[in-house]
Amino acid sequence: MTSTVLLLIVVSFLVLALGFFAWRATSSRSAIVTILISSAGLLLAAYHLNAHAQAEKSVGIAFLAGMLLGGRGIGWWWRSRAQPELRPPSLMLIAASAMCIVATVAAYRSMG
Repeated sequence: MTSTVLLLIVVSFLVLALGFFAWRATSSRSAIVTILISSAGLLLAAYHLNAHAQAEKSVGIAFLAGMLLGGRGIGWWWRSRAQPELRPPSLMLIAASAMCIVATVAAYRSMG
């Protein structure tokens, strides 16, 4: 198990933790589904990177998880102008998205 695989696993659990706090602040059912799918996707990306047979899939899956979280976070941030209580959860999801993108870059660099 390489350090990049461990990074993907740690980021998966951090996404789950940040997402849980964002969900607690909003009680949005679609948000918790997005968070669970992204966290599971990062674990799947770690598996594919560790298997070495289909390592290129790990980059795509991690990138899609980051974009999924980033889209919801930016959407909430845009809505926070009218609903200021959405600002902290949106920043949590944007931070989780940034962690996914960092993990994606690390997975890409470890393939070559």
